[in-house]
Amino acid sequence: MAFRLPKLFNCHVASEMTSRRLSGGKLGLYDRFALGFHLLICAGCRFVDQQLALIDAVARRAGAVPPTDHPTERDADGLPEDAKERIRKVIR
Repeated sequence: MAFRLPKLFNCHVASEMTSRRLSGGKLGLYDRFALGFHLLICAGCRFVDQQLALIDAVARRAGAVPPTDHPTERDADGLPEDAKERIRKVIR
């Protein structure tokens, strides 16, 4: 039996995985490996990865996107407390 490499992502799947990774989604070990390998061999996807990272950083700096690296500030529903309070005020 010969050794076979696992099936790697095409560019469409790689861009979806990059987007999911930047939005705080968890990637499994295989997905991280396959995405990293795809980014090594595909200049177009590396560019997309860099552009998405730049857009994400600018949006976070502007406050348009809440930080995903502080899970303690959020409850199970994913909303920060200040957003919940603003919603409560509008509903009352």
